[in-house]
Amino acid sequence: MGNPINPREQGLQLMEQMVVKRRRAGINWSFLQLKALLQTEFHKDQGMSKAERVDILEMSVSLLKKQHLLVSAPSA
Repeated sequence: MGNPINPREQGLQLMEQMVVKRRRAGINWSFLQLKALLQTEFHKDQGMSKAERVDILEMSVSLLKKQHLLVSAPSA
């Protein structure tokens, strides 16, 4: 048998698990917000309702690049 975990270590592990859970919840919320914002921009994509995280990130990068090019393009 292994060494029993003392209450202090057990409490630290529980706190760490709670922090990780909150972090993941925040990330998930951010992805939902990004997805909602991108749906208006990429409403043509019928697969948007099933977009994976990588798709959401790729669309975000693409949109930001386009906006950056528009802002940095010299006006005629």
